[in-house]
Amino acid sequence: MILRDIEQHILEQQRDGSVYPQYEGYCLSNIPSAVQYLFGLRTTNSLSPILDKAGIVPTRRQKVVALLLDGFGWSQWLRYADRYEFLKRFTERGVLAPVTSVFPSTTSSAVTTIHSGLTPQEHGLPEWWVYFEELQQIIITLLFRPLDGDRVDQLLESGVSPRILFDGDTWYGALGESGIPAFNLINDAFKNSAYSSVVLKDSTMVPFVGASGLVKALCSKLTEVASPAYFLAYWGEIDGVAHSYGVHSEPYIAELELLLPLLQKEFIERLPGKVAEETVLLVFADHGQISVDPKETIYLNKFPKLVANLRTGPDGEKILPWGSARDVFLAVEEGRLDETITFLTEVLEGKVRVLKTDEALRDGMFGHGGLHTRFESRLGDILLLPEGNLTLWYERPHRKEFSMLGMHGGLSPDEMLVPLAAARISDLQ
Repeated sequence: MILRDIEQHILEQQRDGSVYPQYEGYCLSNIPSAVQYLFGLRTTNSLSPILDKAGIVPTRRQKVVALLLDGFGWSQWLRYADRYEFLKRFTERGVLAPVTSVFPSTTSSAVTTIHSGLTPQEHGLPEWWVYFEELQQIIITLLFRPLDGDRVDQLLESGVSPRILFDGDTWYGALGESGIPAFNLINDAFKNSAYSSVVLKDSTMVPFVGASGLVKALCSKLTEVASPAYFLAYWGEIDGVAHSYGVHSEPYIAELELLLPLLQKEFIERLPGKVAEETVLLVFADHGQISVDPKETIYLNKFPKLVANLRTGPDGEKILPWGSARDVFLAVEEGRLDETITFLTEVLEGKVRVLKTDEALRDGMFGHGGLHTRFESRLGDILLLPEGNLTLWYERPHRKEFSMLGMHGGLSPDEMLVPLAAARISDLQ
């Protein structure tokens, strides 16, 4: 069953062709509380209408698996829904609906939301490239290294605490206190990473290697662990292939051909009947993807007036733009904000939306609830959102030009709408 009424509801609320996060409603930020609802720990949840349509009765006598397919957005799911049995069975025997991503529509912000149960403005991590005022530099957040670094977790060598990435509590601790253990199935390469150390705390890490390792780990753990229990499994290769080769490219199709039949045959169909009956499966994405043309990228360093207005850091160097090629953040010199806004609005007219970040905050783009103490400084003063499928970047010395063929981070429907599929696994067998 496809809930088209939810899709219509979300699309009717577009503004200028942009889909804004529905933090109070159909949004992936509510998946943690939806899991609590499935265990009977909450009496209602904004996603419960979707879960109820699947005929899933909340109870502590079950297991819940949340499978996160990085970058596999709503439009992609629909495009391949009849091609792969794993996708088709949700529409025939379960339920499928769109929900919005968070903003920015990127892994750093969305996955931190899934682990913490907090919106981006609450957990404080907005993007892949972020300027950290306390470090006086831009860092690659999930890799925990300087922009010009050459190895993962390089900042640990300088004594930087991973808690600058996330200094709050995950919701796994509260789940455990209710007698429900949490397990995170994660690529073996990331099991000891700085980011994992802060967002996976209070859960049990289950490392795996490759897609076959993922399905094997899922089957083994679901069979071994008694109810109730929660499992979050993350697969990142769809997103990586789309970035490098483009959405719907031959390598992209090859990745789907590898993963989706494997999930159906080696996970869904191999799971013992009794285990399948007591297990609910949720499948969702953190964001979607759009195809982009690197040759059409607009480089901000081509505008000397803008470069002159960029804020100078304590080291005497200009603080260069950060974010991603679909959502760019700028810090400007004090007293030059309005003139910079006016200049950018004129030179980028029809190509890029120019917003003040404080206005975007007040508009609720980054979430609800309290602001993380460092969040505003990580947004800078100006937010730039390329229109259509355009990309925007800043060419840095000694770094290659923007070359990705697939991208996300913005507010277009293909970036912001993600699938939420739900079914009891026995119904999918």
